Amino acid sequence: MKSNNPHTFDEENISLIQNELLDWYRQNKRDLPWRRAALTDNKQQHAYAVWVSEIMLQQTRVTTVIDYYKKWMLKWPTVHDLAKANMEEVNQVWAGLGYYSRARRLHEGACKVVKDLNGQIPENATNLMKLIPGVGRYTAAAIASIAFNESVGVLDGNVIRVISRLLTIGGDVSSKNVTDHLWDQVDKSIPSDQPGDFNQAMMELGALVCMPKNPVCSRCPLRSVCKGYKEVENYKKTNTISVSNLLLGKNNNKNKRKASADGDNSKTPKRVKVEIEELKSKNVEDIESCTISFLKFPVDKPWLPALGVMNYPRKADKKPPRQDIALLSVVELKHVDNESKMLVTQRPDTGLLAKLWEFPTLTLNAEQVAHKSFKKHFSEKGTHPTKHTINYISENTDGMLEKYLSGLVIKSRSHVGELTHVFSHIHLRYIVEHIIVSPDENKTHSDISKQVAENWKWVLKFDLASCAMSSAMHKILKICEPNNSKKCQKPAIAKKNNKNQVKLDSFFKPKLRNIKTEKDVTIKQE
Repeated sequence: MKSNNPHTFDEENISLIQNELLDWYRQNKRDLPWRRAALTDNKQQHAYAVWVSEIMLQQTRVTTVIDYYKKWMLKWPTVHDLAKANMEEVNQVWAGLGYYSRARRLHEGACKVVKDLNGQIPENATNLMKLIPGVGRYTAAAIASIAFNESVGVLDGNVIRVISRLLTIGGDVSSKNVTDHLWDQVDKSIPSDQPGDFNQAMMELGALVCMPKNPVCSRCPLRSVCKGYKEVENYKKTNTISVSNLLLGKNNNKNKRKASADGDNSKTPKRVKVEIEELKSKNVEDIESCTISFLKFPVDKPWLPALGVMNYPRKADKKPPRQDIALLSVVELKHVDNESKMLVTQRPDTGLLAKLWEFPTLTLNAEQVAHKSFKKHFSEKGTHPTKHTINYISENTDGMLEKYLSGLVIKSRSHVGELTHVFSHIHLRYIVEHIIVSPDENKTHSDISKQVAENWKWVLKFDLASCAMSSAMHKILKICEPNNSKKCQKPAIAKKNNKNQVKLDSFFKPKLRNIKTEKDVTIKQE
């Protein structure tokens, strides 16, 4: 039966979509390690493999996850093995993958399964969500459909994009109404006999063909029923303005644009600006004949010919990330035999990077950042080391370090540079100092290095690689290494060269030998 709502699947097309997509998947699916678990007859083991992979894949690239998944499954091949692990071990294996709360939830879930569910992972999506902490609707549906063959659909970023284009859904996909509609359509399209393969096929199509940018429509098995594709074709037939090959996945820089919501971005091509104004002046019903308002393009954000299928999905404008600044002290304890131990502290049990180890860090508050003494030494364009720079840092970090440095003598202290760590919602700018210490005359190296408390300890420098630390800490350690200037980059934000700007060379005078050169590095989001 044909639906009156253009944003829903027609019954007559569902069978075609299922057959075409499953045929395509059988021929084009990637050989991924977690998919090999389907070869086992043990459904519980298969469910565990799917669970681990789906948690790791959240907001993380497949290519990044593969090695982490293999390492994880080698260490904890079953849910019982994972439940026996402690959180310190879990964080060590997860370190560098980012979004560390995922590891904690996965571990808590495994403990719940073993302790309260007799080691059996629930076999349907409802109980998976209800009984296992940290398992949401998407993860539950993935486990239930792929491992236990339950006919429930999944909705991740790839599937959202595919469905939005197939059904020309122009509403904000982050809104509850649109999300609920997308779930309804996914569940409506799921076959009863191969739900797991169908869900994986949807995700694979979004990853390999129906990509966010430059989708390869010519290779899409669902092109004949894709309303987004037909929309482009109809526009080309009825308008004299040619549509860029970008619509069909061909890279054409001339027609690329990054427009703001109302189309007045200075980088927006003139032709696109004209289209926006023309479309705004029309009635929205001229753009699409939809009777459900929340699925339409809003009047102020109309469908743009220059984007074609990439008009979908539409997301709300992101809030700018919070800008935080922290002073970080890399404290190195050296001995006569050149053995080095590093001071690390553990973060709180909750919040950002919970329970991970890091070098002692002091996050500045808004008042400290706004103070003229901070701005004097640390401008937005990077830090210019002066003889007063390290004084500013030490004045603020001495209180934090006091309890750790009892019985130690500071041999050298220098500002070594900056590093910006990018999270999804926070840009954390570290201002780094390097402190080298040794025991005073009354204490031995052994006495000091054995000092340990619940949330701090001394770790051999070469053991830091296996410590549960974020990738930011390892990169900070690198900029503290001698003769490392070639590895460092200038600040990404300093785009223009000012002829009158004082060069860094001018700072390297004999009286400033203890001040190391500035090293600014930007880390990609984990």
